[in-house]
Amino acid sequence: MKKKKLMFFCGFIIMFVVMVFFVLNALQHPELSFDIPLNVLYLLYLAYVVIMIVFLVKFLTTKK
Repeated sequence: MKKKKLMFFCGFIIMFVVMVFFVLNALQHPELSFDIPLNVLYLLYLAYVVIMIVFLVKFLTTKK
């Protein structure tokens, strides 16, 4: 069980770090953009955040 809990925590940390680097890169380079509609892009962002939150909740609720 401890490996499963560690896996959820590592997944959350990795996704959080990637998110932070992505936001920092986007703030420093506003000229870079995606060629997909904004609605689809927002859905992708939402899915990413939801998966990240699921990892955090699984980590916090998994028994030792």
